[in-house]
Amino acid sequence: MGDLPSLKSWLQATSSAEQITSIGRTLGTYLAHIHNETAADSSLRENFSSNLVGRDLSSSLYYGGLAAAAAEHGYTDPFIAAAAKDAEAEVRTASEVWTLGDFWTGNVLISTPDENCVPTLTVLDFELAKPGTAAFDIGQMGAEMLCLARFRHPEQGHTLLQEFFSAYKVERKTSVDAAGVAIRIAAHLFTMMPRAWKSEAGEEKVRVALQQGFELLKIGWERDEVALRESVVGVLME
Repeated sequence: MGDLPSLKSWLQATSSAEQITSIGRTLGTYLAHIHNETAADSSLRENFSSNLVGRDLSSSLYYGGLAAAAAEHGYTDPFIAAAAKDAEAEVRTASEVWTLGDFWTGNVLISTPDENCVPTLTVLDFELAKPGTAAFDIGQMGAEMLCLARFRHPEQGHTLLQEFFSAYKVERKTSVDAAGVAIRIAAHLFTMMPRAWKSEAGEEKVRVALQQGFELLKIGWERDEVALRESVVGVLME
């Protein structure tokens, strides 16, 4: 298993469209099924409620430093701190579903014995698993898929992202908090993306991605339904 590539490293310009579609749909279905089952299982969520380290890391890493990270890039609007404060508190207390906690392209291994086969996926790293919101998991994976689309292979990355979102929406038994997903993606773009992608993407592409992050944070905070429908998270809405 150690020789298998992660989804982040596997995706290439020459990657099969059929395989990319399969991967996106499989991950969306997988996550929706986990959220569906654990939304109805309070005892399971309670078993993971003691993971206070996971709550602290997730809340501080993505939201505790959000306002400062945004300010470093010139975004100082007051709503940023307010959105970050609310999201940080939510991570520390929410128990909507069982969340994987670190669900991103680097924690999904891909096995493709030949270029025409359906890929086998292995999801890793559950140290941050805990009760939380569905939007947290959706947004983390969505943000990293968006980075693949923006910085590496646009067509393949966007296909992966749209298939992931579409499959999740179809399989989820309740409506999706698209505003929460938008805020989660924005937080990832501000706090994780610049240092993780700058050397590969370059300053200008990072700057443009941060502007998208700001716009997603704003429409998510305002719960602007029209703008959300027109954004990258629109496919998640009814």
